[in-house]
Amino acid sequence: MFQSVNYMVRTKIIYSRDMAPSHRYQDKVVIVTGGARGIGKGCVETFVKEGAKVAICDILDDVAKATVEEMNKMGPGEAFYINCNLRDEAQIKNTIEKVVEKYGTIDCLINNAGYHPGHYPIDTVTSESFASLMQLNVAAVFLTCKYALPYIRPAKGNIINIASMVAQLGQIDSIPYTATKGAVVSMSKSMAISEAKHGVRVNTISPGNILTPLWWEVTNKTETPEKFYQDALTQQVLGHMGSPSDIVKNGAKVAFCDILDDEAKPTEEKMNKMGPGEAYYINCNLRDEAQIKNMIDKVVEKYGTIDCLINNAGYHPGYAVIDDVTVESFNKLLQVNLIAVFLTCKYALPYIRLAKGNIINIASVTTYLGQKDSIPYTASKGAVASMSKTLAISEAKHGVRVNTVSPGAIWTPLWAELKRNAENPEKFYNEGVSYQVMGRMGTPTDISTACLYLAADGTYCTGMDMNVSGGVDISVGSKNEVALS
Repeated sequence: MFQSVNYMVRTKIIYSRDMAPSHRYQDKVVIVTGGARGIGKGCVETFVKEGAKVAICDILDDVAKATVEEMNKMGPGEAFYINCNLRDEAQIKNTIEKVVEKYGTIDCLINNAGYHPGHYPIDTVTSESFASLMQLNVAAVFLTCKYALPYIRPAKGNIINIASMVAQLGQIDSIPYTATKGAVVSMSKSMAISEAKHGVRVNTISPGNILTPLWWEVTNKTETPEKFYQDALTQQVLGHMGSPSDIVKNGAKVAFCDILDDEAKPTEEKMNKMGPGEAYYINCNLRDEAQIKNMIDKVVEKYGTIDCLINNAGYHPGYAVIDDVTVESFNKLLQVNLIAVFLTCKYALPYIRLAKGNIINIASVTTYLGQKDSIPYTASKGAVASMSKTLAISEAKHGVRVNTVSPGAIWTPLWAELKRNAENPEKFYNEGVSYQVMGRMGTPTDISTACLYLAADGTYCTGMDMNVSGGVDISVGSKNEVALS
């Protein structure tokens, strides 16, 4: 439902949940390093539930074998275990070969294995301990990617490297660990650029405080474990630690708000024929506060609750130098791109709080990259991103999550209009494509999938800006040679 409805340019989506696993990774082959417990086990479980064939790479034989047995009883996918010491290059190469021998391919590699040695001031850290940590946390990631990529490339698969929030934030007395995770983040960006020509995606996930055996191991090494734990809790806006099994399955009753009746009504009819959820169209001019309030009231009257609000409505007025921008046109843009977002949140929140639901506001990569001769638009999207972070902090006490999605160049009617208005439409389009490492424009489905993740699966994400940009923000300048090579 999310995917099709999001083809409209001006859309508000509100949904209800309740759906079984969709088997969206049926028969795909996945490798998870450090998959016996903790975050790794959570990844294994999720992919097995979605129908994948998962190879667990670990050294904890007893724990790993119990995990395999548990996964295979659960299904519908399957798991099998390979003992592999990730400090040994030959064992890594052998692990990859065993997976390919068994399944013939590799669709996804999740580099989750890693270690936090605890907190020590720099004076007590030896070069040997630093190098040992680098071997596991960085070199092993490099080697698994190196040996898996010849099989991932033909499958046009992907790599997910687990980093950490400390790579961006730092962490007291954890210099070796933060250095290793920073290395993983930077290495992954470079790998994403290099592998785009093969159709391979490379991304990182940076967890915060996640309750795993490793986390408890680090905690118990401190002088006051209970205080360490409580201090960690105070750092979480959501007021709780994450769990590897944080995931919700979803279905949707979608109310969408627009002013384009002729386009909206056929969309509503198409969605309701498709099922299994349903769609409900409400005509609403988002420049009118009364209409926004009435729209929210209608949804609650029909469904009794609101679980998720997606503020996607907005427009780009085109390019103009600052001398030609009037305060009236600036304010007119802010009314739709910012004030309407504020008002829909304001009137929906009393119901979202009761449901402990979430809000997703659509921003833009121009928020942090800037865009030539687009001052009002970038200002409006920057305001949405900043407002969303503050809203995430304020609403956490109600159990409400607030996140943003920042699209890059997405082929929509709005983008098509910008192309038509350009002096040289073909050149305008090709230049847009040239800045995408992936060598193509994004689609509304790329954005709706991101929204579905944040709404349904991302239960430990708040105040987050999910960048869905095709790699426009990595490397420098035009990616034309990268994308088209």
